[in-house]
Amino acid sequence: MEHSINELILHKSSREFNHRLVTILSSIGVWLRQSGYFEQAKLTLTCALTYNKTEKNQITLLTSIAIVSNYLNQKDDAV
Repeated sequence: MEHSINELILHKSSREFNHRLVTILSSIGVWLRQSGYFEQAKLTLTCALTYNKTEKNQITLLTSIAIVSNYLNQKDDAV
């Protein structure tokens, strides 16, 4: 995954990268959570949420943030 993230960053100035930024950040956030990097996952997912423009993605991102918050015992953010 690290290699894939590095490759994505090389193309950060492309139009396609910007078009898929929320998906990229969301995927990285999920990977970080599954790898046990809960703080980093929450930051990445929160960043994705700031760039989000669709209701469907918002629900998915909020759900992912709630899952990570639960792992971090941040019950107020997990609700």
